[in-house]
This record gives sequence, C-alpha cells and structure tokens, in this order.
Amino acid sequence: MRTFTAGDGSDSTAAVKAYLLANNKLVLPDLIMIGELEESRTLFLTDYSAPLSWPVWGTFQPSVIGRRLSGSGGGGGKNKGVSQVGLQVTSLKLTWSPPIGNFTNDVATTSPYQLMQNGFYDNKKVRIWRAVMGPTPGDVNTYGACEWFGGWVASTTVERGDITIDVSSFLNVIDQKVPPNVLQSSGSLAGNLAGAPVIPDAETSIATFTVQAGSTETVILGDTIQPTAHKIYGYPKLVNGFLQFLTGTLKGFWSGVATHSDFNAGGGTHYNQIQVYAPFPWPPTPGDTFYIGTQPPVNLQDAVAGVYQYDDFPYLPDPEANL
Repeated sequence: MRTFTAGDGSDSTAAVKAYLLANNKLVLPDLIMIGELEESRTLFLTDYSAPLSWPVWGTFQPSVIGRRLSGSGGGGGKNKGVSQVGLQVTSLKLTWSPPIGNFTNDVATTSPYQLMQNGFYDNKKVRIWRAVMGPTPGDVNTYGACEWFGGWVASTTVERGDITIDVSSFLNVIDQKVPPNVLQSSGSLAGNLAGAPVIPDAETSIATFTVQAGSTETVILGDTIQPTAHKIYGYPKLVNGFLQFLTGTLKGFWSGVATHSDFNAGGGTHYNQIQVYAPFPWPPTPGDTFYIGTQPPVNLQDAVAGVYQYDDFPYLPDPEANL
C-alpha cells in the first residue's frame, strides 16, 4: 500500500487502510500541481467540484481536467496504472479545459491558453496525488493523499476549449542514449549547471541585467547589474547559455542565447545586445530584470585563459540534445 500523508504532514497510511477495509463509500479526487511553490503562475488543480485544501502543498481549485496513462488502453478519463515486475517508463496525458480568459502581454494576467501556447509551462514539474476523502465532503486533510505520478511537461497542444499536456515521467532519464561508465563527473554534460556564472571572467555570481528600451521579442538590450555594473561581455562568453526573466511581464519565460555583441547606444553608453533562439511572446518592458546562466567548460584553468575545451569521452551526446 502506498504511503498517505494527512494535511498536518503526519503519516495517515494506517488510518486510510482501516477506512478502506470498512467498506466505506470512496471519493478519490486527484490533486494536480504544475510548477513549483515559488514559481509564477503555478497551477493547483483538482477534478473535485469544490476547492480542496491539503496544507502539505496548498489549495487545489476545481477544474475540468482528466488524465490518461500512455499504453493503458481505453478512451479518455482516468485509466488504471500498471503494476508489473521490472521497469517500464510511462507518460501521461492531461486534458484541461480552463476558462478562456483575456489575452494580455503580462504573465500575471493573461489566459492559460496563451501561456501554454507560448511554452511557459514547458519542462515544468507535474505532481499528481490521489486523495482519500473522509465522510465530510471536501475533507482531504484527515486521510490525506499519496503520490500517484510525477514528471515534466514534455509538450502542450492548445485547441478550442482544450489544453492537452503530455507529461514525461521522472524516470524518462533512463531512456537517454548514454553509454554506461563513460560519463565523467567533470564532463560538460554533467557540469551543465543551471545559473552558472561567467567562469572565463573568473566571476562567482550570476550575471544579471536590466532591460533597456529598443528590446524586441528576439533581441534583448541588457545593462549589467551584477557582478560588475554596466559590464559588456566579450563574445562568445554568453553563447549557448540561457536567458530567463526574473521580473516584469515575461517573468518565468526563458530562451537560449544564440549570440551577443556590444551595442553602442550613443553618448558613451553601451549595452549587451543578446539575440535568443526562440522568440518571446511579446517584447519585455524597459526596467524588467533577467539573468543569463552560462555553460561552464570542463577545464576551468583553460577557460579562464579564454580557451573552451571539452574533455568528455567519445560518443557522448551533445548537452543541447538533452534540453
């Protein structure tokens, strides 16, 4: 039997087992969370008809949502998972029908359809719990919930009145075509850390910028805030890193850095001109802030000298193949 956690964080497994064995009428709502607690626009959804409070994570709002495990057969709705000897990685499809809402140029207020269509939730974590409701309608605190499925948003499809979310299991990492015993801990694949500073410049804090006027969906003009104010980074120190917005109407959106250069704004003022691979859904607003995380080279001594050298074993896939 899976482990259940009550609303106060205690282990309620024994109480759930006794409740089930007593042949009570069962109401088993799903609790679905897409994103992290600290992230902007994290979704807390349930297929129950009223909000469900489970303080372990939060309050889940009633939604028109269904799920289906890949390969589990049948049509839509809730299909049973498969228990078997061995390991088989599964995926899951969520079908969500939220209200249309208004389309705006602001993450905080725009429709979830626009966010899904523009990839805002791509790669977000998805957690699903199965709750056991007690005799009191809406009470999922007494018996709590158990972990049911976890993964990442692999892709989203937006249609009229429906959003289909393909979720890849956390176990999909075992499907990567990496030969055994050839991935060294200092390799470029293992060392591709999120939010790495600009190591060739011997920096120890991540590069952070403010957006300047003239920025577009694909070209961002940035004035460096830290670690060195107004610094212009030499090419190609930011290339193949990623730019993510910290504040403003695009907070949470990110894109890979294709190239960058020194932009002369006149009057002795210079900005970092950064071109991204995937366009943002709308231009940022001057004053918004963002950071750029870079990919640290393997040989740090060579990197400080300006030489980019990757010392992985042969036949390893490029780091970009795992994004």
